[in-house]
Amino acid sequence: MSPITFTDEDVKGVDPSQSDPMAISVDVEKFTIMKTLVDQESSINILYWKMLKHMRIVEEEMKLYDDQVVGLSGYRVGTRGYIDLYTMFSEARAS
Repeated sequence: MSPITFTDEDVKGVDPSQSDPMAISVDVEKFTIMKTLVDQESSINILYWKMLKHMRIVEEEMKLYDDQVVGLSGYRVGTRGYIDLYTMFSEARAS
């Protein structure tokens, strides 16, 4: 898998001494997910159940993962499972 990298040109209006998260659009399984949060300090990637249903992904496709994730506030949230999805990152599309 090719690494995902960002250059100084990609960082506009952000303090380079901080590890600020970014919001980008990502194409996943024929769907474009707007405002995808990229946070390099996070150990997980989350798709909410409503989005999975919108993408017509059925629960049976998920692999069981019966554990909790911990948010920034220390609040624990249960999970339903995990799934591997084809994801593509590329240059911005012209409007």
